[in-house]
Amino acid sequence: MTDQSPLWPARLHHLKITSDQPAVLLDFYQRVLEPEISQLSDGLWQLSGGERTLLIGRGNRNGLGFSAFAIDDPARARAIKDYIADQGIEVAPSPSPLFGDEAFSVSDADGNGLVFGTPVDGTGGHGDRLPARLQHSVVGKPNVEKLTDFRLKLGFVCSIRGIPSSTISPWKPPAGMTSATGPTISGTCASP
Repeated sequence: MTDQSPLWPARLHHLKITSDQPAVLLDFYQRVLEPEISQLSDGLWQLSGGERTLLIGRGNRNGLGFSAFAIDDPARARAIKDYIADQGIEVAPSPSPLFGDEAFSVSDADGNGLVFGTPVDGTGGHGDRLPARLQHSVVGKPNVEKLTDFRLKLGFVCSIRGIPSSTISPWKPPAGMTSATGPTISGTCASP
């Protein structure tokens, strides 16, 4: 199925991370990644550096608002949208201000958003002393099979299939940390 997907050569462009205390998250990423920070709107900031772009927004603590994948041209983005709709997956408007008008989004059964579109000029990172591109978007789920199947249906390729959650010992968070989802493990799904 994935060899028919028009996703190639999509790449992870940016993530939106939500927090009930965005100032704390902004401070953390400023110290760790040394990005340029710009406020895009009330409650939404863009952090850029090298080939890394993050959006920080108000919302649930430790939330992944969405993972956004760059497509090289608007016509291909529209073809991907048609492909995904043909798979019976509902498409919605893009929530990302960093992509053009052709951009769209989908959500898995847990509400994890994936956005596809063509980057608007000037939305990439600047050169910095910490070169590294954004490569991974991680979500946890007790039933990784559904998560993996959804991404395969979109046209992603899984380099490692998830281990059935029934075979994994329950994960116990360190003192002071909580787990909202319990034991999770996931295979690696990447844009092809």
